[in-house]
Amino acid sequence: MIKSIFWLVLTSFLLVQGCTSHVTSDEYLTHKVRDPVYLQPFENAKWFRPDKHRLSEIRIQHDDLQVSKGVHLTVEGALNTVLYFGGYPFSSTVDEVTVAGQFALLGVNFISVKNRGLDSDGNWPTVRRLQHDTINIYDQVSAMHPEDFIILHGSSVSTFFVAELARTRDVDAIVLEGALTRIDEAVQVSRLWSLPWLLPWQNDIQIEPQLAALDNYPTLLEYRGPLLLLVGEADNQAPPALTQLLYQASPSVNKSIAVVQGAEQGDVISQDKALEAYMMFIHRYAME
Repeated sequence: MIKSIFWLVLTSFLLVQGCTSHVTSDEYLTHKVRDPVYLQPFENAKWFRPDKHRLSEIRIQHDDLQVSKGVHLTVEGALNTVLYFGGYPFSSTVDEVTVAGQFALLGVNFISVKNRGLDSDGNWPTVRRLQHDTINIYDQVSAMHPEDFIILHGSSVSTFFVAELARTRDVDAIVLEGALTRIDEAVQVSRLWSLPWLLPWQNDIQIEPQLAALDNYPTLLEYRGPLLLLVGEADNQAPPALTQLLYQASPSVNKSIAVVQGAEQGDVISQDKALEAYMMFIHRYAME
């Protein structure tokens, strides 16, 4: 009886909703910001070696005088730097410490800068603002490290901004982790992955215009440099099928892809296969 009522209510809900699914920025762009940056958790981590590692806060000022803050890990003797843009939300110190430790293990410098949060009016930044911030962060980091080989690493939604950056700047290399293609494809594939029975009722997807404009296909078509695509086999938000589509669409001859078994979104870089792929990528293209 209870099950019958449940299905009746669910069916009624779907019929009332019709065939339209609304996708807004709140589902993809909202994120938490921890301010100020706390370095102590990094220094207390098991992987941190005071004789080999140096930690500092990095501050990037934008044209509207807002400041993005982050963590700068320097590894003794390293000539390669990973500029890391996390997914949304990418906020907790635990996440950053784990990610930084993996790059310390790879022997590369690591910079992670948090995106801005709510403004004084309580609004989240627009897509255009985040794109502009990403370019500004790269320009300033590149100026700080003119001799370094800089690998741009984007995760999840940040892959849109990293790919756009690679289109507008002559960058050394990019890594896209859990990459998205377009928001409409991401929604469809994600629902097919998790709720395939719902698709007959959810054919019409209405996407907020600024999200609908995000498209990694044309941006990657203009990039022909070193490209590494990483994705978790169990990622139901950015499934491997999307990464495969981007891999096939990329014109770069210096591209590789790694599907990490058992990994979910946000868990890819901590896996041995991902580190192995990253190490090969660095060995092949970066500075020795």
